[in-house]
Amino acid sequence: SDAADLIFSYLAQNISTNTTLDISSNKAISTILGSLSNSETASSNLSDSSSVSSARSLLNLSFDDLSSGTNEAHKTQVAQLISSVNLKLGELANESDSSPYLFKAQAANLQSLIDSEGTNLAMMLSEAEVAKLSEIANSETENLSENAQEILSMSVVGFKDEISLDLSNVSTDLPNAFAPFLTTNFLEAPGAVNDTLKIGSLNAIDPEEQKVFFAIVDNNPDLDGDGIPALAISSTSGEMEVADFDDLQFMDEDSLRPNIRVSDPGGLYSDEMVEVNLREWSFKSGRPRDALVRTIAAENVTSVSATLAGEVLSEGGELPWRKGFEISTDIFFSDFIEVESFGPQSNFTFDAWSLQWDTVYYFRSFVDNAKGRSHGNKKRFKTKENTFEGIYKDAVELGSGWWEFWFGYAFAAEGGWFFHWDVGWVFLVAQDDDQVWFYFPNHGWMWVSRSYYPYYYDYSDSRWLYLIFADDKVAKFIHYETSNIFTLEK
Repeated sequence: SDAADLIFSYLAQNISTNTTLDISSNKAISTILGSLSNSETASSNLSDSSSVSSARSLLNLSFDDLSSGTNEAHKTQVAQLISSVNLKLGELANESDSSPYLFKAQAANLQSLIDSEGTNLAMMLSEAEVAKLSEIANSETENLSENAQEILSMSVVGFKDEISLDLSNVSTDLPNAFAPFLTTNFLEAPGAVNDTLKIGSLNAIDPEEQKVFFAIVDNNPDLDGDGIPALAISSTSGEMEVADFDDLQFMDEDSLRPNIRVSDPGGLYSDEMVEVNLREWSFKSGRPRDALVRTIAAENVTSVSATLAGEVLSEGGELPWRKGFEISTDIFFSDFIEVESFGPQSNFTFDAWSLQWDTVYYFRSFVDNAKGRSHGNKKRFKTKENTFEGIYKDAVELGSGWWEFWFGYAFAAEGGWFFHWDVGWVFLVAQDDDQVWFYFPNHGWMWVSRSYYPYYYDYSDSRWLYLIFADDKVAKFIHYETSNIFTLEK
C-alpha cells in the first residue's frame, strides 16, 4: 500500500503528454522506488512507518543500521509483486470476453491477493537480521532486548528469491460492494384501461449483475381509506399496476410519486422517487375532468369539528352563484349535508361543527353557476375519539361522583353525561385540554373554553352568552351584544 502511494506520487509529478511508463515492468517499478528511496516520503512510508505494525517497519524504526543493507532487497520484492499484478491486469483487460463488470471482479480479487502477499513481505527478515536480533534479545540492555524480542515474535525468516503469485485462476466472484439503481424514473398509464390495470415496468441495474428486487416503500397513498394502497409492484419483474382503481378518483393532480426501493440478494439497496402519470385513468375512475373547483385536505380536525377548504380554479366566464361543500359518511354521497361558504375569494373554507366523534367523513367542494354544479375531488377525514382525557386532566375529585373542573362542579354519570351544578344535564365532548362542547338536550350545542369561561358560545344561534344566575330549575344567560336574557331550563 505504501509503495503504491509512492508510485502515484511519482506519476503525478512526472507524467506528461509525451511520457509513457510500463507499470507492469519490474525494472520500471524498481526504478521509481529506488529514485524515491532517499526521500522523506519514502522513508516515512516505505521504511520507517510507525503506524504499520510489521516486523520490517519496527526493525527500521528501532535498528535502522541493522536493516540498511537489506531494505533494497525488500523493495525489489515489493516491485516484483506490484509489476506481476499489473501485468495480469493488462492481460485481463485485453481478453475478448472482458467486460467492465467482469474486470472489476477480477481486479478486486487481485487486490485481495496483493494485499495478503504485501502483509507477508512486511513480516520477512533476512537470516542475518534474525541472527543479530537474537543476540540483542539475549543482551542485558532491557529496552533493546524487548524491542528485538517483539520483532522476532512477529517475523518470518528469509526473503523469497522471486515473488510468484498464482494468477492463473483469478476468481471472478464479484464482491457485493454497490447497490442496484433504477434506470426508469417515469411511467405513464396507457390511454385505454386494461383488464389487469398494468401501467408498465421499471428497470434497474445492479453493478455486480445480481438479481434485483423491487418494492414500494413510501408515498403510496390509500386515498379512499379502504386499506388498499393505490399502487402495487412485482418484486421480481418491476411491473407496476393499479391495485385500487377507486383511489384514482381522489387524486389532486395527474400523477402519483411513490418511492421505489431496488435491492440485491445481499441486502444493498437504493431508493428513488418515480413519477407515475395516471391522468386518463383517474378521469375514468371518476375524478372530475374539467373541474372548476378543487377540494383541499381538511385541517383542524377534532372530535366534533373540522375546517374544510376549497379553491376555485376556473370561474367559467362568470362569478359562481354559490360555493361550498357536500359532507357525508357515505363515500358515494348517497346522503349528504350541504354547507355554503361565503366571500368573494377563490380560496374558501367552512368550519364544520356538531360532527360525530371517531367517524370517517367524506367531503367535496362545489360551485354553482349558469352551467350547473361542478364538483371538486373527494377528500376524507376521521374525527378524533371522545376520550374525556382533556376534561379530567387537572380535575379534582370531590367524592360520590362529583368533580371540580375548570368549567365548574359536575357529577359524572355514564356514557359521557354529566350533571353540571349550574346548567344541569349536559353531554360533554372534549375538543382539547382547554375547550369543551356542552350538548343540552333541550337546546343543542354550546362551546366553552378555559380562557373565556363563564362565557358560552351558543352554536345554534351564533351568539355569545354570559352565565349570570343558576338555581335548581333554570340557568340564566345574558346575550353579550343585545343584553337580552336567555333562560335555559334544567
